[in-house]
Amino acid sequence: HRWLEAHDPPGHIDLFGPVFMFQALIFTVVESLARSFGLALLMVWIFVSIGVRSPWLGLLGMAPNLVPIVAVGGVMGLLGITLNDQTVMVASIGIGIAVDDTIHLLVAWQRRFREDFDAQAAVLVAIDEVGPALVATSVVLVAGFGLGVLSSFAPPRTFSGLACLLVVVALLADLLLLTVLLS
Repeated sequence: HRWLEAHDPPGHIDLFGPVFMFQALIFTVVESLARSFGLALLMVWIFVSIGVRSPWLGLLGMAPNLVPIVAVGGVMGLLGITLNDQTVMVASIGIGIAVDDTIHLLVAWQRRFREDFDAQAAVLVAIDEVGPALVATSVVLVAGFGLGVLSSFAPPRTFSGLACLLVVVALLADLLLLTVLLS
């Protein structure tokens, strides 16, 4: 504002026009979603811990839920994809998608572990019980989000691609990382 007064450029400059207001709105959305992300993770941990009746098992289950979010963030950085209102929504949706598979696997593992106290056997039985359903739901989600990749408009194409990546990484994190942690 001071620069404008000092240099007095020709023409009319409106610092509060529709473009400025739209950018301010996007910044506000991104900032509020980023701030609420920590609270969302805390709430997920609390509800998972209640669901499996163990705060330690709930904490253990958080690891595979963070991996897809970090992976998507890393890919965004590598590809130069900016953090905006649509890309930040991928992380929010990702928490819900990732935690769903984790809860199913944790509950199946816990049920078997309580029966015979063998962690590795419980992992194998849990994968046999819920693994096919986890893979099937992930395939359906990737197929659904994958349709958005065909869009000619960049924002939904980017969102859909990141969502597909997130679903695949979330599945792999549960089947590989969580099972190792539970063993």
